[in-house]
This record gives sequence, structure tokens and C-alpha cells, in this order.
Amino acid sequence: MDEEYKDTVKRFFELYRELQKKNNLRFHCSFSEYRDGVIEIWEQKGSVKSCICRVEEKEDIACYKKAMGILMMHSWEGGSCDRKAG
Repeated sequence: MDEEYKDTVKRFFELYRELQKKNNLRFHCSFSEYRDGVIEIWEQKGSVKSCICRVEEKEDIACYKKAMGILMMHSWEGGSCDRKAG
């Protein structure tokens, strides 16, 4: 396995776990050889679930890097990707 990939995934999960300690977060990902990779992170406040991160990229490493950037922005700004779940 590529060192850059392993390092990126490790840094992503370190950030995710740190934010998960402070917020009620749920992580979902899907990677396939035949489709773009997807990472979604949902935050639940009370009975409301909001998607705070949704990334879709051809390369797995690009998906993790982009998701990491969104999580860093979310941790500073408290934003969301405006998707709700019931």
C-alpha cells in the first residue's frame, strides 16, 4: 500500500475522531474499482441529522484529502452540506 495513501487516511481519521469526541458524528464511505469513491459524514443534533461532508472523487486519496479539508473548515465555521435525513 502506498505510504502517501496510508498517511492521508491516518490523518483523516485522527481529525474525524477528534471531531467525533465533540459532536455526534457518523461516517459512511464507499469505494469501488468501477465507481467514484464517496465519503459522507453526518452530524446529529437532537432528532435532526445533517450532512456536514459529502465528497465524491475518482481517486481514493483525493476523496480523503478533500473530506479532510471540509472537516477542517466545518470545525472552524460550523457549516453543513445542507442535506437532512429523517
